[in-house]
Amino acid sequence: MRSFEIPKERWLETESKLTGRLDEIESLRRSFPEVRKRLKEVVERLRRLDIGLFPASIDTGREARYSPVPQAEALAFARSHGGESSEAGYRKMVLRITKEHDRMRLSCDLLREMHLCVCGAGDPHAGQWKTKNNYVPVYRGHDTWFASRLTTLFQFVPDYMESLHERFGRMWESRSIDPLLLIAAYSLDLLYIHPFSDGNGRVVRLAILLLLHQCGHSIGGLGSLESAVAGRRTGYNESLLASMQGWEEARHDLSHWGAFLLRLIRDVYDEISRRTDELAAVANQGTALSEAIDEMPGSFRSVDLKSRLPGVPEYITRIVLNRMREAGRIEATVLGPEVEWRKPASF
Repeated sequence: MRSFEIPKERWLETESKLTGRLDEIESLRRSFPEVRKRLKEVVERLRRLDIGLFPASIDTGREARYSPVPQAEALAFARSHGGESSEAGYRKMVLRITKEHDRMRLSCDLLREMHLCVCGAGDPHAGQWKTKNNYVPVYRGHDTWFASRLTTLFQFVPDYMESLHERFGRMWESRSIDPLLLIAAYSLDLLYIHPFSDGNGRVVRLAILLLLHQCGHSIGGLGSLESAVAGRRTGYNESLLASMQGWEEARHDLSHWGAFLLRLIRDVYDEISRRTDELAAVANQGTALSEAIDEMPGSFRSVDLKSRLPGVPEYITRIVLNRMREAGRIEATVLGPEVEWRKPASF
């Protein structure tokens, strides 16, 4: 709320400080359609090979299907706080944002709905503003607690939240400030107010994801802010504390948190590109393996394939061989470590 009381000249000063980072993110946004196109092509190749889409995993069955860059891998925190229902609720909201972001508008009601999803209906506080004052532990590193901060007093939360959405909505619609800076300001205010008894961070990241989609950064279905934050926990805390100094008087400096959030967004873009490269390598290896099997004599051993294609990982070899066996293109004649394969006469 207080961020939207900052004078226009200080907004422009913050934008000037972060110009380089803003330009970098804009460049990634413009090039992202090509990354998505390449990823779609790679995924289609993997589907034709019937290889599981997550390259770091070993395929456990046809029913086990992963998104190319799974949100699920980043949800250990949600699971530890709310069990499987928390994880399922978070994933459901991410999917909704990905599909329906054009029809969604940030409001108090939507935030409470997000909170209900990430906490689960079994939590009596789910979807409700906090009714007690709470402190937020601040950690340096992964698990070393060193401070805590009092958040907004619970009796002020309803009015603060209404004011936040009213003021944010006006500036978001006017587009007079770079939308990424508005996202930084909104998320900072929300984290300062800390309107829920628990689950505030997850709700904030869902709100950020929604706003990113609405300003052209459609990374939610492929990348994970959760994993990006998990890898930068110390920077997350330090940038928040730095930008929260003087918040109540609207004297705070948004640039610390803004710079950190832009790094997170860049990390998500980079992660999607990296995983696209990984998946392309898997598709290339799987295709080479399938072609090598077609060229093998009527009877061959797995070790013969390994000698021909030594760089193909064991799990890809196993997947391709099993899929070809299920399709009737090959059959195992000797089982065990020295398994032998035979091509039926019809092939």
